[in-house]
Parts: sequence; C-alpha cells; structure tokens
Amino acid sequence: TILTGKKVYLWPLGFCRAGYDKWAPSDTVVFLEYCGSWRKLCGLDFSLLGSQLDQKDIYRQLIFPQFNTLTDDERKQHLLYIRDHLYQEVKHDVQLRNQRGVIAYMFIESLKELACLQSLKNPHQLLPIKEF
Repeated sequence: TILTGKKVYLWPLGFCRAGYDKWAPSDTVVFLEYCGSWRKLCGLDFSLLGSQLDQKDIYRQLIFPQFNTLTDDERKQHLLYIRDHLYQEVKHDVQLRNQRGVIAYMFIESLKELACLQSLKNPHQLLPIKEF
C-alpha cells in the first residue's frame, strides 16, 4: 500500500467496519491495524506515519458525511456501535471542560444532524435524528 498523499490513521481496536469501503476510500484514507507491521518500522511511535483519531472524530470526519451512502444494515451497525460502545463515554466526556469535552460536544451535535431515520412520507428520504 502506498501511503504518499493519503491520510494515515491507526485503526481503533474493535471499531465498527460496516461500509468501510464507502466512508474510507483507499485512494484518500488508510487505516493501519493496531498490531500491524508498521511497528517494525517505527516501534510504538505511530506519529511517524500518521495520527490516531478518537473514535468520535472518525465518525464526525469520515463516517457521518457518507452515512447516506451506507445500506440500512450498515447504518444500523454503526448506530448500535455508538449506543453500545461510545454513548457512556460521550455522556461522561461532554461534562468535562477540556479537549475531550469539546470532542464529545461536537460529536453529539453532529449526531443530532445525522440523517438516518427513514421518513414515513418518503421511504427514500432520511431525516436527521433531531427530528425524532
């Protein structure tokens, strides 16, 4: 894999991969596995290759903008992942007065705007969560 000209990120352990090819196109984004071969090159210092995004930032920057291209099942998998793995952390972090609190707040605001609810009037239209 050629890394030149691509955003390189470390893949969070256990993160939801649903619709990966749609929200992380290989011509612009590369995720390296946590225990991958990159460690032979730079040990534990991943910053030599790229950055380690917070899971909430992966959703805000990569997945949410492509959410409408995902299948119903892929969207459901992501929403379940958020509920089961991120909700409690976000709920706690949003009360903090630091960078984690800011990220959590921005995540919640992005989630409110996320079009993922099927309209009753038009089944091909997705409505934002805030409409619920």
